[in-house]
Amino acid sequence: MRHRVNNLLLFMCARFVLFFKRVKQNMDGPPRRVLVVQGAKLGDMVCTTPVFNAIKKVYPQTEVWVVGDGVNRLLLLGHPSVDGYIVAKGLLQTIWKIRKYTFDFGMTTGPNLMSLSLLVFGKVRRIAAPIVVGESITTRTYTKLVQYVLTSKHYMHHYAGLSYLRLLEHIGINESDTTKTLVHTKDAETSVYFWKKENQFERDIPIVACSVGAGHKAKQWHPERFAAVAEYIRDTYGVYIVIIGTQREKKEVEKFFQALKSKHGIINAIDAFSVEELKAFISECSLLVAVDTGPIYIAEAYGIPTVDIVGPVDHREQPPVGDKHAVVYDTTREKPQMFVMNARGYDVDEVRKQLDNITVAMVTDAVDKLNVL
Repeated sequence: MRHRVNNLLLFMCARFVLFFKRVKQNMDGPPRRVLVVQGAKLGDMVCTTPVFNAIKKVYPQTEVWVVGDGVNRLLLLGHPSVDGYIVAKGLLQTIWKIRKYTFDFGMTTGPNLMSLSLLVFGKVRRIAAPIVVGESITTRTYTKLVQYVLTSKHYMHHYAGLSYLRLLEHIGINESDTTKTLVHTKDAETSVYFWKKENQFERDIPIVACSVGAGHKAKQWHPERFAAVAEYIRDTYGVYIVIIGTQREKKEVEKFFQALKSKHGIINAIDAFSVEELKAFISECSLLVAVDTGPIYIAEAYGIPTVDIVGPVDHREQPPVGDKHAVVYDTTREKPQMFVMNARGYDVDEVRKQLDNITVAMVTDAVDKLNVL
C-alpha cells in the first residue's frame, strides 16, 4: 500500500513538471551530453552497450553517461563508449547527481516510472521512453506519464536490442547494429592467470564455464540435470568445467556437486572472481553454458559461444543469436511466460512445466551441434 502511494505521489509530481515543460522535438545540433537509464540487472546492461556505441559512432564528441546499480558500474568500467556513470542510490540523491550536469537528451530503456522520473526531475532537456505494445504489465502511472515525452514502440516478442536503438532516432541516430561490447583490464587478466596456475590448469585444455544458478528463481533449471550436462561435456570433449557465480547461488551449486558422479575436472569458482575478473575469465573460455543470466551476455560480448537455457523466457527478445549461439527452450509450449518488458506477471505452474520439459539431452545436443569444442 505504501509503495502504491509513493508511486502515485511520484507520478503526480512528475506529471506536474512535464505539464508545464514543452517537449523539445528538434535538436539545435549534436547533443553535448546524453544520459541512459538502465535500471535492470547485469545481462540487460550488456544488451544496452550497442546504444552507447551507436551514440559515439554518430556523435564522437558527445559524452555518454549511464545510470544504474553499483554492480553494473563495475561491469562498464573502462568501456570506451561510456564517459560517466551515476550509481542509482535513493531517488533524491540520484536526482541531485543528475542535476550536477546538463543533459541534452536522456532515455530509459524500460517502462519504469522511477527511471522516467529520474530524467524528469533531473532536468534532462529531451526525454525518450518506450511504449510497450503487447502483453506488458506497464503501470497506469507510467502509461499516463509517458504521453508527455518522446516515445518509441517496443513490440513484445521482438528483439529488445533494436527497441533500445530506436529511442536514439529522436536525436538523429538510425542504427541497427546490436553488437555488444565489454572490456577488462590487464590486471584482471593477470589475476585470472594466477588463479588458473593455482588450480593447475593445463594450457592446451579448453575451458567450459557453467553458471548453474539463476538471478531469478523462475528461471532456475534443475541443478541435477546441470550436473549431467557438465559430466557429458567433460567426458565427451576432455575439457575443464568451471562453475561460476556468487554466494546467492550457493544452494544450487551444492546440489550440483552432490549430483556429480565424479568431480574430476570440474572446478568450483563460486565467488572466485570480481566483476572485472569474471569478464576476463569468460573471455578466455571456449564455451559458456547457463540459464538466461548475466554471464551469457558477457560471453556474447566477447564473442564466446553460448548455450542459453532460457526456460520460460521468450527466446526471441534477448538471448544471443548467430552461428556461435544456441538457445534451449520447451518447443511444445504455447507461449513463453517471461519477457524483457514483463518479468513478473507469469503463471508459476506453467513456468515450472516449461523448465521441467527441458531435458539433459536437449542441452547436450545443442552443445554438440555448435561444434566449437
